[in-house]
Amino acid sequence: MLDTVTMERLLSAMYAREPHMKVVAAVTGGGVSVAESLFRPGSSSTMLHFAVPYSRASLQSFLSSVPSTSSKLKFCSADTSERMALAAWKKANDITRNEAEEDDTQAAAALPSALMRFRASLGIACTAGLATNYPKKGPHECFLSVCQARSVSKSTAFLQPKCETYHLQLDKTLGRSRTEEDHIVSRWLVYLLAKAADVDSEACSAFHDELMSAHTGSDAIVKLTSDEEDSSANNPLHDICIGKSDQLMSVAFLPEGPTESASGAGSTVAARGFDFRGLILPGSFNPLHKGHVDLARVAQQLVKDRTGVELPVAFELAVANADKGAIESSTISSRVAQFADGNASGLGAWPLLVTNATLFGQKAELLPGCAFVIGADTAVRIVDKKYYDMDEHKMVLALDRIARSDCSFVVAGRFDKKVENRFISADEVLDEHVPPHPRSTMSRRYDGRTTTFSPEGRLFQVEYAMEAINNAGSAVGILAKDGIVIAAEKKTVSKLLTPSKTSEKTIKLDDHLICAVAGLTADANILVNYARLSAQRYELAYQEKEPCEQLVQTICNYKQAYTQFGGQRPFGVSFLYAGWDRHHGFQLYHSDPSGNYGGWKATAIGANNRAAKSMLKSDYEEGMTVEDALAFSVKVMNKTMDSTSPSAEKLEFTTVTRNPDGKIVHRQLTEKETEELLQKAAADTASSGDM
Repeated sequence: MLDTVTMERLLSAMYAREPHMKVVAAVTGGGVSVAESLFRPGSSSTMLHFAVPYSRASLQSFLSSVPSTSSKLKFCSADTSERMALAAWKKANDITRNEAEEDDTQAAAALPSALMRFRASLGIACTAGLATNYPKKGPHECFLSVCQARSVSKSTAFLQPKCETYHLQLDKTLGRSRTEEDHIVSRWLVYLLAKAADVDSEACSAFHDELMSAHTGSDAIVKLTSDEEDSSANNPLHDICIGKSDQLMSVAFLPEGPTESASGAGSTVAARGFDFRGLILPGSFNPLHKGHVDLARVAQQLVKDRTGVELPVAFELAVANADKGAIESSTISSRVAQFADGNASGLGAWPLLVTNATLFGQKAELLPGCAFVIGADTAVRIVDKKYYDMDEHKMVLALDRIARSDCSFVVAGRFDKKVENRFISADEVLDEHVPPHPRSTMSRRYDGRTTTFSPEGRLFQVEYAMEAINNAGSAVGILAKDGIVIAAEKKTVSKLLTPSKTSEKTIKLDDHLICAVAGLTADANILVNYARLSAQRYELAYQEKEPCEQLVQTICNYKQAYTQFGGQRPFGVSFLYAGWDRHHGFQLYHSDPSGNYGGWKATAIGANNRAAKSMLKSDYEEGMTVEDALAFSVKVMNKTMDSTSPSAEKLEFTTVTRNPDGKIVHRQLTEKETEELLQKAAADTASSGDM
């Protein structure tokens, strides 16, 4: 057995290292015992997280942030090991960024601190096939990878996450136990981690010699990654300009000296995959001028005045333009040079992100959590349907995706020299040209307590509760002349679930009123029980059913109370209410977490509700029957639900009608009826040519 003295010395040196490395480890199929060595008193300075994605589903989930070059996942392979290491590196970046966001000091939000975190993050991974409780046909082996941001060339400061991968083969004829082989793998993981952290080179070399001398039989370890420099390593823009990958990518050019330095002195480091969070000013910068810098400074100060936080600012240059096409690589290089060459421009050295994201939806996907600083004319172009194949629904869905990426816009006004020679405010342009639903995205959002209004008179925690509902399954309500139709998307479909005897989306409140739910089911259960109790009390007191609107108002008053007091949060659920009473006949209501409600002829809640509402508004017809409403609801759900193949397993339909004897009937369509409805809708669509 190996002496542990050298390993202890290496671990102590690694945990004492300044600045601390920030490590996430991921192992599957071997190397699990390394956790005993890595996690000890004092290790929290370095070790952030240890993941064991053991099952196939767990591993696929862990690797979801890293694209694969192969359509088939092979557990024990170099590709899987490198993807695990890269996913672990990204996880380390996320954890350190979240820690920084919780830090109220200005230094934590500064760009130099973000660059330091980028350099300090390290992911280490192992995927192995070792001895088990039955004789293995294949080799006993493992693949070990370490991922960190490092220079790809000795002659340039170009950082990008790079993996160093090794293949360790163990002689299975020696009859080692699983535990013995696992300990060998774990010690190699410790060695590679210490080597990557660049600590105590003498102890590191000695530990390597000890590990090699412990090899017996046909044990062997081979380095799979090459140490040779890539011919394009000296040009950070090479891959992004030639379109080497279909994936969205960015290269950040970051000044290591103070931003806005009058002299522009200080070196610039290029970093691929840098996770920038802050304000971003996109443009072509042909050339960079004082107006760009002034706009960035004003936006930064505006956000600081509202939030108390001075967010870092970066400029963004896309290698292709949505209107003008791709830009020559030589032109990109010359425009990049403007930001580093502070002496020539006199504007200081500013961070620049070069991306292959042409549209703002792509920019939001690549740069989540950022606010884009744009002019009023750009804001108008963002909602121009020509960029969405002249399809308003595509535009709404794209803006929804931007909001889901936690991105927003800071919109600047403009000076109109051609007509009135006056300054036109952003609000004036937005009110005139931008539809209401995307307008809320075009201002800087910030957190506030449930009981505290923002300067604009908004309660953001209530708004966030309403935004959270957008992740729930869609639900559509349509009022017909002879009843009401509720269509709902079932988000989770698994063959392992026990079939439910009742609907999870449509719930009975009383004999004359039902509701469809979008949001947190547990919150909905509380409100449903409260509503049922209120309805029973009313009937006991007055010997008749509680009017629909009165019952809805009772629920909403209860919900609204949860927005008034500290220590409580809004209910994260929206309802569609469908019912009938003798006062107003058939009625359809919608309520949200704020406690607000309203009566509707047709409306939608849940995911993609904006696109659904847009379609309902344009195609709803007065006087339609329940049968017409069912067909219309299928059309709406087909356009807006996340799934591309609607079926009875993913959709449910409920009708509220009234018998000739006056009895209210709410009935959920059976799976057979639902399939027939979907088939009829598909046939009607095909015959009409509406693709």
